[in-house]
Amino acid sequence: GAPQQYKVMATGLKVFAFWRKGFSAWMQPPLKEGDTLFLTAHGDDWMEEIMHESESSRYFPASYKKMGHLKVIAVPERMPADRSKKMMPIDAEFFKRLLWRADIEVLRCWMRSILIRDKDIKPILTKYVKNGCDAPSESWKASGAGASAAQPYCFSGRYFSNFLNKNWQEITGIMGKDKKIAQNFAAIWHRGESSKIKQDKGQLAEKITFKKSSLAASLTVLVRLGLPFIKVPQILQIQPYFQLSMAYNVQTIIAAVKARLPVNFTVYGKKFAVQKTEMEEFKERINRCKKCVRSKKAFCDQQWVAKAMLTEDLISEVDACMDKTLEDAKKCYRFQLPDGIKMKTGSIYKKEICPCFDAVSGDPIRPEWITTESHCEEMRVPGEGEELRRATKQNDWALGFHGQGSTTKKMMLGNTLDYSKSLKGCQAGFRCCGSIAGGVEKLRCIKIKSLQKSGGLLASTFKVGKCKYFKPSNTTGSEWAHVKEEYRCSPTDPANSPFDGHWALDDTGKKWAKVQKAGA
Repeated sequence: GAPQQYKVMATGLKVFAFWRKGFSAWMQPPLKEGDTLFLTAHGDDWMEEIMHESESSRYFPASYKKMGHLKVIAVPERMPADRSKKMMPIDAEFFKRLLWRADIEVLRCWMRSILIRDKDIKPILTKYVKNGCDAPSESWKASGAGASAAQPYCFSGRYFSNFLNKNWQEITGIMGKDKKIAQNFAAIWHRGESSKIKQDKGQLAEKITFKKSSLAASLTVLVRLGLPFIKVPQILQIQPYFQLSMAYNVQTIIAAVKARLPVNFTVYGKKFAVQKTEMEEFKERINRCKKCVRSKKAFCDQQWVAKAMLTEDLISEVDACMDKTLEDAKKCYRFQLPDGIKMKTGSIYKKEICPCFDAVSGDPIRPEWITTESHCEEMRVPGEGEELRRATKQNDWALGFHGQGSTTKKMMLGNTLDYSKSLKGCQAGFRCCGSIAGGVEKLRCIKIKSLQKSGGLLASTFKVGKCKYFKPSNTTGSEWAHVKEEYRCSPTDPANSPFDGHWALDDTGKKWAKVQKAGA
């Protein structure tokens, strides 16, 4: 866990930073050869960059070091001498940043080592804790709690949260013995009517009801090639063949289309019928994020947490560009509400939404604090797209596609679905008809008056223009039938489209001919 300075080496593999621990969180662009980093190792095969506490975190897998992509070039002065590496001085500011980024288990290890080597440090630490926690501040005295009462949040929020989770059953068991105390205790934790998480007062617990639906759709193609039998009568028979099976996950296409359909938005209780797709709004948020970090500020990505925790009638767009300070970072992580937004909640959630949890898994979640443009590109895609994108990025990492320098671009969809002006179907007075001959589909727009005339006296009299009356002499195959999806009879790609133009009876009324102008 001791800090070390690393250099990006020229090994042919690109080195990427990660915005969180996980192989789906790598960020573009890659680091440049020769770049230097100050890193501290965590106990889970990850290393974190030592930066100011107001910056968003950057992680690197320990495998970069093992494989030689990152090389140690400097170590702290007080580490055992290594003549192959230069000594790295550590000042008070660097040490402060190190404490902020170091793994908690590493800090505990350091502290145990210090206590063993320097026994005089323990009374100093004891006095520091006593003065910092037991002695109430002026603001705490002014609250009326009493001068002898200990201040709240003497320990870190994470430690306090773990303590409550570990001892919650015992705490609620004691509270439940007195009904009035239990009610007062439950009122403190009340999240309000605008929260999706509701309170189970009987058990002093929180619960959430959600509906999750999924559409599993796939396309499977099976190709089988059989070879000649090998048969020895009464002894053996061999039937060789080759088989290729391909399965396509159509759900990804459905999710992509869904994210590109127009939706409405609600901002702080006001509904706006803005015809934007989820992807259009997502790209706009990325641009706002980049604009924010370019101005030397930090972007607080709270929207996805708001959608997990709050009902749509309160908040659905709450991203904020904030000063890049530790205090504002804490406000972001706690999901502190903007001034003027009031919620009827208990005292704990009066101005803050978090602690927050995922509705399905129950895992803790919190807003993202973003300070780089690379991190802006990694904001969460709306809907099911995020899960699919993360799976794709992790797969790319596993296969090594991310670092090979390939310039091949995948087929990219736009941010919205635009209806093609050419897909109008048949012109007025024509009907879309189709037939299949030899496994090949043919589509034609047939003039309705010509169909009525070709159908005979009854069809002409009662104006019945059915596709089955279309019987051109130069085609074979199944009987022509009406194609209800009229848009299919559209002039698209002539080389690959089954559409064959507009047709009508000629002047003689006996021969079908292709109409050069549909209005003719």
